[in-house]
Formats: sequence, C-alpha cells, structure tokens
Amino acid sequence: MKVALSCDQIVERDYPVEVFEVFCNLFYNSDAYCIRHKPGIVLGSIEQRKIKSTYLSRVFKKSKSLNKLAWLIPNAIKNIFISCENDFIFNVSTGFSHGINKCEKSKLLSYIYRMPDLEESFMSKIFSSYINKVNKENFDQIDTLWVSSEDVKKKILSIGYSGNIDVVLPPVDLQDYPYLEDVGFSRNTVIVNSEGVDLDVLENVVNSLENLGMKYIVVGHDDHLPESFKRDSNKFLGWKCSGELSPIILDSLLLIDLQAHFPQYAIRSMASGRGVIILENEFINEDLSAGIVCLKDVKNLKGALKSVNWKNLESKKLISAANKFHLSKFKGSLLRYCNDHNIPINE
Repeated sequence: MKVALSCDQIVERDYPVEVFEVFCNLFYNSDAYCIRHKPGIVLGSIEQRKIKSTYLSRVFKKSKSLNKLAWLIPNAIKNIFISCENDFIFNVSTGFSHGINKCEKSKLLSYIYRMPDLEESFMSKIFSSYINKVNKENFDQIDTLWVSSEDVKKKILSIGYSGNIDVVLPPVDLQDYPYLEDVGFSRNTVIVNSEGVDLDVLENVVNSLENLGMKYIVVGHDDHLPESFKRDSNKFLGWKCSGELSPIILDSLLLIDLQAHFPQYAIRSMASGRGVIILENEFINEDLSAGIVCLKDVKNLKGALKSVNWKNLESKKLISAANKFHLSKFKGSLLRYCNDHNIPINE
C-alpha cells in the first residue's frame, strides 16, 4: 500500500507547514505534491523526499501569500497529478491543494486548516465566484474531510459542500515548552507575535507597550512588515525554532498573539505557564485568573494589560487549556484512522 502527501505550499516554516510535517514524520518514504515549493527553505523530514510542484514555484517568488495568487491556482493544479500508484493521499490545505488531480481509486483525507481570504488581492476578489465554484467541485473528490474549527466547517458548507465534516483541533508540539517555577527568571518582558498580524495592529500593540513603559520583543515571521518598523534588531527577533523560542517564553511576563485564526504562539506560552492576550476566538476561552485575556478589539489592549496580575497566575489552568491542542491528540486521531484503514506507517 502506497501513500502520497500534499499541501498548498512549502516556502517558509509557517504553521500549515508544521502541520504538514506531522504527516511527513509518519510517512517519510512518501512523495509530496504542492502548488508552490522553494527547495531547501524548510529543513527536516519534509525535504527528505521527492516534492513535485506547479509552475507557480517559478513565478511570484517574492509573495508568500497564496491568497494573492488564488485566481491562478485552478489552472495551475490542472498541470500536476498525484500518481495512480498511490492508494491513499493525506492532504493539509489552506483552501487550495485538496483540488490537486488524483486517480479516483486513490482515497483522500484532507485536513483544511483554514479557507482562503479572497479579499487579499484585486484579481482574486474579481475571480472569487469562479474560485469558489472550482473549490466546491474539488471538495467532491475528498473521501474524509477534517477541519480545524467550526468556523472553517461553516465556510465549506456555505459554498455548497454536503458531505460529512469532522472538526479535529489543530496540533501544537509542546514538548519543548515545559512549565518551570519562577526561580531564576526575571519575567518582565512582553513577547509579541508578528506572524499573521497586520502592521496597523502591531503598531497599536507596540505603541501601547511603550506608553506603559513595558519592555517587549517581537517574534515570528515578519517579512510582511516594512524595514522602517523593524529598525531595532534587538526587539525584532524574527522567526525562532522551538529550541530558541522556549527559553524566551519561560523568561517572559506574558505573550500577545493577535492572529485572526489560530493563536499557536499563545498556546506555547500557556503550556509554559505564562499568560496571554489574544483575540476572541473559538479555540480558547477567557479566564482572567489563569491569565487568558480575549480582546474584541486591539484598542482594548491597554486595559487588558492592566487587568491581570501577570506574575501571579493559576498555571495549572493555563497548562490544561494548552494541552487540548497537544500534538499527541491530533497524532492519535491520525493513527486511529490509519489503523481503521490498514494504512502502514513508517514511524
């Protein structure tokens, strides 16, 4: 029995790629198929296989957002085909790669992390009706559909999909994020996540922290930010691997993660017993005693920073809330699926 893997793109180590890596670690002999690929950019098990991609790997190399290229994708994926020798295909999608052509006999499990934002570019917005029509047709080739949230489920149903959908919480690898007592830590620095956060929001956050005289550093992919905003390299650290990020979190006062979809940086902070400020979302509930503050609007940030004693938190509540997303839970669901369908794994 042969397995293939597919995803939207491999151009940086972002969160969807981290989810894709879970599948790569289980099926390290499987070929991978994607819409865009920048060879050598992501180290580890992902690159240790054949990776086939579309012509979009050779164009628009500066833009890392597939949403801006959405109007080109229906044509691009027609020119890539997952070999018929594969019995099963595991796909991680942000709204596109589940439509990569395959044989009817090849069974497809697709994990849709999020649906595309077609408002991100003028051309994608113009072609949105066509893109949604193709997307609906592509969903029909999925045999098993997992999604990250009820919100994603509603969006898929809204374009006319009528099949069964299972909500499986997104995984976060927390093994590098232990809880340690306060001894030896200063814990006076606020960590701000920049990944997936717009410039105007980050400007508001930075201004609020500076007005309150609070020390801060910014972590996460920040290519979307102008160099003029990132001029202080001591504060803007960029993307950090878990080995680098873990000690930074352990020594922090709290973490601010204002991503619109899934606050994975906040979950890593919670696992280490550190408080978080996030946007209201369906994944994590507000709990002021634990140090979890959910904002309706970033304009309320100053009040949120003052509303909690960040050095006296109920750490057990934080850790318990984070463990809902532990990688082992997602992996367990995947292993049960493989066992039920007699799919051998390479782990």
